[in-house]
Amino acid sequence: MSNSFLLERQDPRAVAIVQKLIDRTKDGRVKWTRTPTTYETDLQDGTTVAFVAAPSHLIALAPNWDQFSIRKKDGQQIIKIENSLSFLVAISTDPMRTTLNELFALVTQKGKDDLDAILGELDKT
Repeated sequence: MSNSFLLERQDPRAVAIVQKLIDRTKDGRVKWTRTPTTYETDLQDGTTVAFVAAPSHLIALAPNWDQFSIRKKDGQQIIKIENSLSFLVAISTDPMRTTLNELFALVTQKGKDDLDAILGELDKT
């Protein structure tokens, strides 16, 4: 697959993958880890799914992302979509962009970092 956003969004399977990630994240089967710059999850086969948060994400009222990617365990990049902040893209109704924005909003609510994990462990004791 190409690394172009325009080519990726034309493949309905890419949107279906993101929709399944939304569903699995909602029901707790996919757990996300937060780092200072990313939100990531590893699937059972070793595939890594990641958002790179926009630099303004930490201070913005609405979370935003710069890049979404899916990499196989061997490092092969399957999907890479960059989030353009141009006015025309911002007002578009592109299904891939809309679905990725929905997933990112969900992930930022559910993403945990190392401190969250420690707090969770302490709650269990």
